[in-house]
Amino acid sequence: MKFIYIYLSLFLILFVGLPTKAQQELGTHFMTDIWQSTHTNPAFVTKKKWTVALPSLYYDFTHNGGTINDIYTTKNGQNSIDFGNFIDLLDPQNELNAHLNIPILGLAYQVNDNLNINIGYQTRFQTSINYPKELAGVLWYGNANYIGETIEIGPQLDLLSYNELAIGATYQHNKWTIGGKLKYLSGNGTITTDEHYASLFTSDDVYQLTLETDYSIRTSDFIEINGFDDVNLSFDRNLGSVFSKHSGFGLDLGLRYQVNDKLELNASVMDLGSINWDNARSYHSQGQTEYDGVDVTNYLLSDTVEFELKLDTLEEIFAFEESQISLSTRLTERYFLGANYKINEKLTVGGVYLLQRSPLSTTSAFSLSARMQILKMLTLGVNYSSRNEQFDNLGLNLLVQLGPVQLYAMTDQVLGAFVPNNSTNLNLRTGLNLQF
Repeated sequence: MKFIYIYLSLFLILFVGLPTKAQQELGTHFMTDIWQSTHTNPAFVTKKKWTVALPSLYYDFTHNGGTINDIYTTKNGQNSIDFGNFIDLLDPQNELNAHLNIPILGLAYQVNDNLNINIGYQTRFQTSINYPKELAGVLWYGNANYIGETIEIGPQLDLLSYNELAIGATYQHNKWTIGGKLKYLSGNGTITTDEHYASLFTSDDVYQLTLETDYSIRTSDFIEINGFDDVNLSFDRNLGSVFSKHSGFGLDLGLRYQVNDKLELNASVMDLGSINWDNARSYHSQGQTEYDGVDVTNYLLSDTVEFELKLDTLEEIFAFEESQISLSTRLTERYFLGANYKINEKLTVGGVYLLQRSPLSTTSAFSLSARMQILKMLTLGVNYSSRNEQFDNLGLNLLVQLGPVQLYAMTDQVLGAFVPNNSTNLNLRTGLNLQF
């Protein structure tokens, strides 16, 4: 009983402790009857002799500002683009997150009543961008709107793509189940910002513009800058390879405790680890540049200014210095605390708290769930979540069992799944399993 009190106290402390943003997959955690729940806790396991997870898809997109529909305005029955309305909805600091996971194949084998072993391979993409409202404003309106002001325009970037080969095992002993996955990570590419300071001041005296920068981009294989007239982007350079020259290791750990026939507690830590990058480069801009009588945005976007002159201007302003560096990027860590309570053989309720630590921020989310087996072949679930500082997140999940075939789908935001243009949250996992 003391263990339960400690568990609930920790649960409540975390629940009230942090804001909620970033990637937060919650509904899958309650679907313990599918192998994909091991992506939130490796101690979750089905009791089938063989499970084959076929290629599937998971994506998540969040933005704390406006939606796609907020970019458009209707006038005289015609739609037109107006970023001004979108900019008005932004916070002083804004965060955009996009994640795409493509599990290629998973295989699990139940060795005996206590031991399960598994292996899986997937490709993962993660993007986080923090940007100030003034950056969007100066790009749309120009710097003439900020005369006499010093505004920050430097975005923070964290882009990461890698392949993951995971080998895991789950062992049950009495009321305890422990699980873990050791993962070999093969990097496809990365872009991060170390220093991200860039400020713009427009003086009311002869319209003088001052740009001050201490901005550093660290990258491997995604981008190469040889000047603003020679920027090479190659996001797919390593995607065709199972393994690349960039490597690292990761670890997932999970735990389940069966308090009694009805109540189960669970906890996990996911994605501990990092990737070391070969031939990494840093592009650093530091200094102060002044121009007289220039609205820099109108100048750079003008059709009357030659493209080569625009590139020369940008190169003068930022003057990136290139150097070769050693680079290691850590994964976005996730910590789960959850509980499930079986009301009867067909209905289970539960809750989960998620704490997430990315290179740019630490965030959290919370969800309550109810799942019911409607038919022998059909299980439906609903979950309500506090997610991305919003409390109107209604999620649904579905499991259809047709003989050895499992068809599953999950979203933590129904509105985003069906009306994506009018939502700041998009989230979906779907796929097929075979069980024997």
